[in-house]
Amino acid sequence: MANYICTICGTQYGEGNSPPPSCAVCGDERRYLGWDGQGWTTLAEMSAEGYRNELRPLEPGLIGIGSPFAVGHRAMLVRAQAGNVLWDPIRFIDERAVDQICTLGGIEAFSAPPPRLCNPKKNSHGNSEASIT
Repeated sequence: MANYICTICGTQYGEGNSPPPSCAVCGDERRYLGWDGQGWTTLAEMSAEGYRNELRPLEPGLIGIGSPFAVGHRAMLVRAQAGNVLWDPIRFIDERAVDQICTLGGIEAFSAPPPRLCNPKKNSHGNSEASIT
């Protein structure tokens, strides 16, 4: 069983033997799915395909974490003495980026993603011990 991820918007769904019939976010008829239509992947497939993140300083105490996946979402690592906060988490963070974040002090807490990107069964932070703010 796998947690399937929509390749259009990045929403991750609960475990299943096959992808959902459609994405709840992208199923809206106003949403453009592209020429290839609806697609699905998993975190393991993304890792195997070589998806990588880029950490880029934006200003003192603020680092952007970008991903070429789905809509090109970008998270923000807000650095603070009390602990770093990952704001607006992205769907995929590769091991190299995890190592860089750990070098910067790790993550004390993270914000919840926008409700339209949440799935109550499982989110992309499944095994995180950080608190949700």
